[in-house]
Amino acid sequence: MRFWKNSWIRVCPLKSLFPTLFNTVRKNNALVTSVMSTISLNVAFKRSLSGVNLQAWHNVVAMVTNVQLTNQKDRFVWRLHQNGLFTVKSMYRALLGTQAIILILLFRNLLKSKFSCGTCTRESF
Repeated sequence: MRFWKNSWIRVCPLKSLFPTLFNTVRKNNALVTSVMSTISLNVAFKRSLSGVNLQAWHNVVAMVTNVQLTNQKDRFVWRLHQNGLFTVKSMYRALLGTQAIILILLFRNLLKSKFSCGTCTRESF
């Protein structure tokens, strides 16, 4: 897992949250375990930090300060479902958006009601 390039602490990778800071990092492919291996984060910059970049660095440090790494296997968490597991339904809903889901539910309710059209009934579809 890459410290800057993967989404390991937030929904977006740190490089997206702090792009100017990312551009000053010497090793932007560093692993999370490598960066977190020392008490002060193991990150080197191309130049000294000041102003906005220094504040951004303090924000990164504050974000990761309480993170404790374990030797457990990483696991995938599907953020589109409450239990964290992938379902086709959750993906379908995400692709269509909530407005489309409402329309689908309304359409299903219409189909559930009995209707007839000449010799055709709902059951014959």
